[in-house]
Amino acid sequence: MDTSLPPERRPFDPVRLFSLIAGGVLVAVACTGGSEQVEQPRAGTFRLSYHTIPCPDDVLGSIPDFRSCGYVTVLEDRSKPQGRTIRLFVTHVETPSADPSPDPMFTLGYDLGWQPAYDAIAKLAEFVHRDVFVLDPRGVGHSQPNLSCPELQALRTSSPAVSTGEPRALPVFVDAVAACHDRLIGDGIDLSAYNIAEMAADVEDVRTALGIDEWNLSIRGTSSTVGFEFMSRYPEHVRSVYFGNPDAPEVDLFSEAIIGTRYAIARLSRSCGNDPRCKRVFPDLQATLRHDLLALRRKPAEIRIADGELRFSDTTLVRWVRQWLATATTPSTVPTVMSHLPDDASEAIMAALGGETLEQDDPLATWAADQLTLNLGYAGPGDQPSVFTDGTFFSVVCHDELPFVDRQALRELAAGEPWFEDTYVDSPYLEACERWDVGRATSDPHRPLISEIPTLFVVGVDPFSPLSLIEEAARGFSRSWVVEFPSWGHNAFSSDLPGSTEECSRAIRASWIDAPTAPPDTSCIADVSPIEFEID
Repeated sequence: MDTSLPPERRPFDPVRLFSLIAGGVLVAVACTGGSEQVEQPRAGTFRLSYHTIPCPDDVLGSIPDFRSCGYVTVLEDRSKPQGRTIRLFVTHVETPSADPSPDPMFTLGYDLGWQPAYDAIAKLAEFVHRDVFVLDPRGVGHSQPNLSCPELQALRTSSPAVSTGEPRALPVFVDAVAACHDRLIGDGIDLSAYNIAEMAADVEDVRTALGIDEWNLSIRGTSSTVGFEFMSRYPEHVRSVYFGNPDAPEVDLFSEAIIGTRYAIARLSRSCGNDPRCKRVFPDLQATLRHDLLALRRKPAEIRIADGELRFSDTTLVRWVRQWLATATTPSTVPTVMSHLPDDASEAIMAALGGETLEQDDPLATWAADQLTLNLGYAGPGDQPSVFTDGTFFSVVCHDELPFVDRQALRELAAGEPWFEDTYVDSPYLEACERWDVGRATSDPHRPLISEIPTLFVVGVDPFSPLSLIEEAARGFSRSWVVEFPSWGHNAFSSDLPGSTEECSRAIRASWIDAPTAPPDTSCIADVSPIEFEID
């Protein structure tokens, strides 16, 4: 008699699961050759170099015209002039403008660990009438070596049981982190060199290798940590800097997560109170969310997806809300999913999602599968885990972030709210970073920045970039301006935004970059529509 459980009901076995994952990863790495090999230094003094290459297929598909590609070879660790070298991938997008400005734009993409979105960034050359240089940061995308972790990618897609956030699943995640670490170290990669200081030096080396005398920086999201470090170390050749939804330079990632989530929820609740339809359903949206979090704390809900069931707890919800509030086109949908969770959480969530079983490639199934790999609510918005480089993100978090977190102050900031304590105070990164083992920066990178470079900060209702922290940071910039869009989240320049928002944000950026020492013209914000809530 067969007494085994159906696959979706089989008890979670972390040992069996990790053995399957590890076996599959070893096969995958063997077939692909593992990390790409990079040039080794010759004897003598290192010399910076740049050489062009045919653009990869994904760049060709994203930027069909007016582009070229190449590699800048730099030292992996600049304290070792005879040491290993790595290659940084650079895309040059030529502006179609008949009268281009001589000072180009430079960008790192959006968020740390994410490969740049070449198609979206390419449009910048048209909008600002300047050539644009796009850098895949060290360890990311086409830069070599690439610090992707197939061990963690396998963990994302292996089983919904792993995405529940249950303590018994944590060892599986940590073992996958260790397996990736050991494989990359075995390839000769110094993971401690993939840090903020080296990334900032990369930007300067790229500028030097390309022979650019002066340029403008367009820095978005969590990549701002590199942008701030670059401004501090190498300000001489920077004409202006535009920050879209940046991190606050003096605040660590974990404290910013708690402050930012509370800020964005409060702003969303206030906007809901100003919308008659939303207010009728949610008289106090902030109180409703807290009620739902407490209910899920007592009794997590189960959500059916194609491969089984997912456990939806308070920590799942707070990370999900942070992620979706930071997505430009989705803040308006959050109240619907939050509605009436305490009454019958499982049925309410299913109803809010359309009452259908989620397919594995559905965005909601994707974030659920990402739960233990720590993208959701930590690494900035993104719904394509295949272009997220876990290794680079871990190196930055473990080297430049977590060692400088005041755990006691962070616990006081959580103020006894268990969803914040479990997610950010007692973060799974604590164990992950013990296994990633990259040491710590020589000094705390979280410090107020003083700069005379003309700087524009643009923010929205963004839990990754709360307005109050950005306004505080801007006080150290003698020529800076802060612009807030009240109706979008993490990306003011998304083509998915309502026309008035998209056109206004781009007009502000383009006109300011032409004259960055003058205040930006923000008059168009008055015509931007408020959040239009989707209420069932």
